[in-house]
Amino acid sequence: MNTKSDFTSVLTKEKFLQSYKSFNKERKDKLNTSCVHPAMPPKPVFISESLTPKLKKLHFLARDYAKTNAYDYCWINNGKIFLRKKEGTPYIRITTEQDLSKLKSANN
Repeated sequence: MNTKSDFTSVLTKEKFLQSYKSFNKERKDKLNTSCVHPAMPPKPVFISESLTPKLKKLHFLARDYAKTNAYDYCWINNGKIFLRKKEGTPYIRITTEQDLSKLKSANN
């Protein structure tokens, strides 16, 4: 199921996203449908930020790059795309497709 919800303010949205992240960090069983309604079978619940078509494409390309180049993390925070090779390594902010091209050429 794909549903869309709008928030009345950016602050409300940020609080909601922070609560979602905290919930998933603190629990082994991440947010799922049985958390919302115990009678439902457990299926993952994902919450994502609304992105422009350009950012959606860039996020898709970054996720693909992460998979093919053994990056453990690719995420979005406040509309910004990040990659991280391994836990504890510095993150890389991706702002354009050229950033991914530079990473490809640096790794070859």
